[in-house]
This record gives sequence, structure tokens and C-alpha cells, in this order.
Amino acid sequence: MTQVKADITAVFGGSSYSTRIAYDVMDLFVDSALDTDTDAWQLTVGDFKNQLTSLLHRDTEVRCNFHVVGDGKFDPLHSGIADEVAWNDEGVMVISGRDFTSVAVDSTHPPARYKHGRPHIIVEKEAKALGIGGSLRLTTTKKFNTLDTDGNESYWQFWYRCYRKRRMWMWAEPDGTLVGSMLNYDQHPSYYFGDKFGLPSKYNRFNFIPVERMEWRANKSQRLETVYVIGAKGNGVGFVGKAVDPSMKRWIKKPISIMPSKSSHGPNEANWEAREELFESKVGSTEITITIMNPGLIIRQNMTCFLNISKANVRGEFFVVGTKILGNVDQGIVQQVRLRELNYAISRRVPTDPKLLNSPGDRTMYGTPGNPGNPAGSVVIGINTAITNAGGDKSWGYYFVEAADKHRGPWPFALYLGVLLSIAKHETNFQNIRHGGMAGPEFPGTANGHIPSIVTENAAYNKFVSRYANDPKYGLIDHIEAVGPMQLYSTSFKEYADRLGGGPPDEFGGRWVPKWNIMAAAYALRIKLKRYEAALDPGNKTQAYSLIWRGVADYGEGMDTALEMKKIYDDQFQTAVDEAIKSAQATVRDSGRVNWTFAFAQQATGGKGTNLGGPAAHQARPFHNWQSDNAYDIGVPIGTSVYSLSGGEIGPRIGISDTRPKDGARLTVGDLYWYGHLSSIAVKAGQKVKKGELLGKSGASANGVAHLHVGYNDGGTY
Repeated sequence: MTQVKADITAVFGGSSYSTRIAYDVMDLFVDSALDTDTDAWQLTVGDFKNQLTSLLHRDTEVRCNFHVVGDGKFDPLHSGIADEVAWNDEGVMVISGRDFTSVAVDSTHPPARYKHGRPHIIVEKEAKALGIGGSLRLTTTKKFNTLDTDGNESYWQFWYRCYRKRRMWMWAEPDGTLVGSMLNYDQHPSYYFGDKFGLPSKYNRFNFIPVERMEWRANKSQRLETVYVIGAKGNGVGFVGKAVDPSMKRWIKKPISIMPSKSSHGPNEANWEAREELFESKVGSTEITITIMNPGLIIRQNMTCFLNISKANVRGEFFVVGTKILGNVDQGIVQQVRLRELNYAISRRVPTDPKLLNSPGDRTMYGTPGNPGNPAGSVVIGINTAITNAGGDKSWGYYFVEAADKHRGPWPFALYLGVLLSIAKHETNFQNIRHGGMAGPEFPGTANGHIPSIVTENAAYNKFVSRYANDPKYGLIDHIEAVGPMQLYSTSFKEYADRLGGGPPDEFGGRWVPKWNIMAAAYALRIKLKRYEAALDPGNKTQAYSLIWRGVADYGEGMDTALEMKKIYDDQFQTAVDEAIKSAQATVRDSGRVNWTFAFAQQATGGKGTNLGGPAAHQARPFHNWQSDNAYDIGVPIGTSVYSLSGGEIGPRIGISDTRPKDGARLTVGDLYWYGHLSSIAVKAGQKVKKGELLGKSGASANGVAHLHVGYNDGGTY
């Protein structure tokens, strides 16, 4: 009979790690899938002689390897690291954990920039540094010119993004091998399931594994019939991409999605982006789950199979996307196998690159967590003052600023920041509390390394649970409660905050850390706002102000609550945030002044061109800010490349002016530089650029003179 054996590695009584075999395996459950970051498992063993209680010691890590033994076979089943160990006085121990990729999933990747990096080399080096690189199977990949990570991704998210950008995937094999490769869509079937009834004779040579039970599900709600992708070229001219699913022609319900472009530069790319969105609506929409008993082998994911269930009229090739394995002393090995359509089994979305603050001035404006007051004009100082003036007693300005900058997307930074502050004021007055525990003290955290022990301090633990337990998922409370300064409510957003904090889901985990609570709330708000972004004009602050409260209503408890938060924003934060940002910008501008000479301005054209006129030649014209005495006219041929003199964000005033259509296009970078008379533009409003990055091509002014006009803001006009 096939049996499951478990090797457990831990510190058993001494000071070094050693491995013991757990002979009394009662149950083993393994959930392995390509569409999850980690594979979960749970082992139940009999420990009637108390030989495994060392696993309960606080400072002991527990690692497990599971094997299938029987009929002369010894096959690896799964391996991983324990997240939780529980033991009762009946001698039953339950060990729950995830595979070794959990090390990378639970660890935040530090900010880094890789020049000419190759994903397989990066992953190999970092996996070995994390202690999980003993067995690797990484496909060799082409190098990237530049690859960035901003400190807001886990190692696994970064690795997965690297491989997806090369149209491959990452996963872990049962023996712990990390794999970066293509999916096996094109291979011949590795397994044959079901019966042979009605099949041609060519199938007689294959051994079909009997199916005990089959479940077939089709998700209709996720399908899209039409997708529109809206974008704009660098010169401000808009374009629309469209894709239609012809298979839904006769449907009554034909959902339409309108979405802003992520990366398209024209209608052809937008059409492709729309087709990809249609594809994603089909991924996993049909799934078959089959149950098989003691097949004599372990069914592996990332394999194709042939399925024939004659009584259900199901026949064809499918892709094994995941398996659930239950092994126990009575039934042996039982497997549930998840099957999806070939080529529609796994999402092929490529995670977006992090939005980096390329301008040193932008980040300087925020200060740093350890020294938020540097420079003196840091916006963090102003936000901390605003929190104090609103009745709060916390210095969380940096957390709010960082969260707003990371998740605001196309929404104005000042507006997004002010809305987050208004939510915190309305919900908790900047207190770290639970909704149902608002009368109690703030969450104590683990600053002193102490959460009451249920064993030694039962009364204290019960009081702690009554104040801070927040999700029935963990068995300590029978209803869900909102937590933290931003009152996170949904389990998914709470667990997102837990993972931001570097730990597994835990109702006393990262969701209670103000930094991660605020960051998760900023992310949650953005999710709620996405449905309104197709109608958003990033340069229209009035429109953004009107739309954003609809997302706030979705985030919270409806429009009535959103209007209460809107009043807080209007009365307490709108002006305070604007003034904090203006003060910070002034400080950055003062600290970043340059010697504004023609030689410096000429860097915008790569050192080319002649001086047609500079500050001394221009007359100041206060009624038109851009034609001023702080600009140079550089004589260069039409089509000369124009490069940014600084890092910063492309401003909303971009493209052809309505009032001066014959004067060429113009754009601004940050609040320091302006470029005029352009014949073409290579950037978009809101895009972050680096010093020396291509902005576009030079053109001519209305009078026909070919030149570039470069203005510099020294605090007046430019």
C-alpha cells in the first residue's frame, strides 16, 4: 500500500538542526498550483511519546520533506517551511506551512537597480543568498538595459516580474526546485484520465487512470465582450483601441470595459492591449476538477493530459494547473486535479514596473523615515503639522506621503494625499484601533516583544482578543471588524498589509502597523477608483476632485460617509496639503538652483546650436509667464533631439497650445524647466523622466525660426 513519509528538520534538544522521520503520519494535505505564489500544506502526525514538542519552541524553524513510499517507489511529494505548529494533550501534532518559495514571498526586496541584468543570474544569486537556491532550473534569458525594484516588492514578485517580461513564468517543483521557464502547453499528454468508451483504437495503448468524481465549472461573470483602450500620443492627440469577442455575438449580456492605456503609443498597440484584456477574461473561465484514488503516481502541475468522461460528453486535451493531495493511513493517496483549457490556463499578464521617483528633488521633498525634517521644507513636516492641527497626535506624515505617491496613479498627488488624511481623521482621528474596540486603548503592537500568552496569561489574552481580534477566519471572533488608522475591513486588504510587513496573514500582524495599514488603504482606494479613471483627465483638477469621492464612497460606507470625509478635506486638509507641498517645492528649488548659463541650457540639445537670445535679450512679460527673461533660444535644425536638463515629472501643460497653435508643442519638467517650439514629443503628462532622457524633437516658432526655447524657473517667471 502507498504510504506518506515525512522528514522533519529542526533543533531537537541540542543546538544544531537535525532530521527525524515522522513514522506516525495520520494525514497530509498539499495544495499545489501554478496560479498561486506559494503552495500550502498541512501535516498531522501522532506524537504520543512527546518526541516532537521541540518544534513548539519559539526560536526553532521547522522544515519538512514529504515522500510517497510503496510498490518499490520513493517519490518526492512536497517540501517547505512551517508557518504554524500546534500540539494537544492527546498526542496529535498539526504542522501547517508553505513551500520554500514562501521565503521569497515573505521577504521584501530592497530597492535596487540592475544594469544589463539577466533574470536567471539575478534570481540564482538572490535565491542562494536567501538560502533557497540549492536546486534551480532557470532558463537563460536576455539581459535588460535597466531593471529596477523600489522596495515595495517581495523577492518573489520581483523575480516573477523579471521572468514574465521575458514571456516565461516561475514556480517551484515538489522537491523545492525553483523553475523559471515556459509552460508546457505544447507537449504530448503526460496523463490519460477517465475511460476509453467511444475512443478510436489508437488510444488502446494508453493506460487510463479511472476518475472517481468530476466537477465542471464555467465562470460567465468574468467574460468581456468588448474592450476599449484609450490613450494619447506625446503631442496630446488621443487614440482608441478596440477588441470584440465574436463568440459572444448572440449573448444578451455583453459586458464592455473601457480602460486607460498602460503602455500604448498608438492605435495598433492599443488594439493589442484590448485583445490581451479579452484574453484575460477567458483565463480559467472553464475549469474541471477530477478526483482520483491511488493512481500509483503523483500527478504534477504544468503538464498536459487527455481526459475522456463519456457519460459527461467531455473529451480532449487539458492543462494541469494544480493538484490537491490528501494522504492518510486509511485511504492512501487521493488527488484532486484541476484542469483548464490549453492556452487559457494561466494569466499572461506582465506585472507593471514600479513607478520610480527619478528626480532626487522629489524624494528629498519627502524627507526620510529616520529624518523626515531634512530638508526643513519637507512636505512631511507640513503634513505632520496638518495632522496635529486636525486633532491627531501622530507623526505619520511620511507614511501618508509615501502611500499617496506610490498608489495615486493618474490622480493629483495633493488631492490623493488629502483624501487619505481625511479618511484617517474621519475613521479614527489617527488612532490605531479596531472598529469594535474604539473605546479601548490603541493596539500595543509588539514593540516590547509581548502579546499575552493564552497559556500563562489567560485573562489578559482574552482581553487582548476582545479588543483586537478582527477576522472570523482565525477562529477568535465570529464577525469581521475594521482595523487600524485607516479601518481596513476586507480580509484581502488586511492580508495585503500583513504581507507588506513581511509576514504571513495574521490578524495581529502587519495590518496593525500604521505604515502598512496606510499603504494598504492607499492601494485599496486606488482599486476602488479604477472604474472612474477612464473618464479622468489628469490635467483637470476640478474634474478629479469631483470624481474621487465616488471611489471614496466605494472604499467606505457609501456616499453619505464620503461626503462627511469631503467636508473634512475641504475644511482641514485641502489648504494645509497645498501649502506643505508649495513650501517643500520652494525648498527643493532653492537647494537645486543651477548656474543658468547658455552652456548649461545647451545640454538640452546635446551641446549643439547657437545662442539666438538669452536672459539679457528677452524682455520680461508678466502677463505671459512662459515668454520671460529667464530663457534661452538655441538655434538648432528642426528635428534635433531634446533632452531633459533634470529629473522630474512631465507636467499637464503638454502639446500644442490652443492659443498659439503655430508655435509648436511645449512641455514642462517638474516646476523648474519648460521646453518650447517642439516638432514632436516623446513623453506623456505625468511620466517620470531622468536627467538626459529624450523629451522630443525641436521645431520652429510661429515666425519660422528653427530653434528650441528653454526656460528656467528661478522663483519668478520663465
